[in-house]
Amino acid sequence: MKLSVVIATYNRSRHLKDSLEAWAEQDFPKEDFEIIVVNNGSTDDTEQVCLDFERRHPEINFQYVFLNHPCLSCARNKGIELSSGDYITFVDDDARPEKHYIANFKRHTSGFPGIRAFGGRVLPHYETGEAPEWMSRYLQRLLSFVDLGNEIKIFDKKYPVGCNMLFRKDLFEEVGMFDIPAGYRSEDKHFFLKVKRAGNKVLYLPDVTVYHFIDAWRLTGEYVVKTSCKNGCSDRIMYDLFPHSYFLKAKHFTGLGFKLLASMLLWAAFALRNERIKGKYLFLSMWHTTRGFLRGCKRCQ
Repeated sequence: MKLSVVIATYNRSRHLKDSLEAWAEQDFPKEDFEIIVVNNGSTDDTEQVCLDFERRHPEINFQYVFLNHPCLSCARNKGIELSSGDYITFVDDDARPEKHYIANFKRHTSGFPGIRAFGGRVLPHYETGEAPEWMSRYLQRLLSFVDLGNEIKIFDKKYPVGCNMLFRKDLFEEVGMFDIPAGYRSEDKHFFLKVKRAGNKVLYLPDVTVYHFIDAWRLTGEYVVKTSCKNGCSDRIMYDLFPHSYFLKAKHFTGLGFKLLASMLLWAAFALRNERIKGKYLFLSMWHTTRGFLRGCKRCQ
């Protein structure tokens, strides 16, 4: 197995430097993986960080490319185009892989040869040193956390996040590339829906782990509101890309209605446990997700 690590990056050179060094520390033969960094139009010193990394680690197969427009789907597709691996993993520029990431994944590809789509565990690394007081298990995915326990299992109603997702390369020939428009947030969700609709299973791998850096500004109420609205708006755009989109959007809106009602009930339950702020943020998130889905425009961007 050869693995291509694709990192799309935009103005996060500080995090990217740490991420690249973590990949260099993998306990896996350097000739059996490559790193591809796609610079999505950064204006900071991202290019210099990449050139310095390449100079310090000549033993690593490393590619760097610059795209002059910030489009995550475009960056991921460019990474696919440049890749030479049998498998491709997409990770965020602010995520550090656990040391045995590639070795563990190789073992799983041997154990599950019929599976072509995977998602790993994503654990938080807070800039503040601790989780915000409003965090609950219902809002973990708002910050791209994925932790379904210690057992390998099939993603059923859930799906991996773009921070840590892996594919056999030939899957893209079957289902196509990433195609959510720039500025929206549903690239990974849309792709996994295409994968499942084509009859493919998606496997959760608990020991293929990254630690995702969470900036302090992402723990504010403003971030929760804005991101929730963007998520709802992006979902509406995403469903428009499928046939029978009216039915899909109606089904999704019904689900949002139930979740919004559930968030009200959970708010009351949290209040009884003297954790009112967790209920408040849960409700705010669901309310603005629903609002964004109904508006279906870029006013949330």
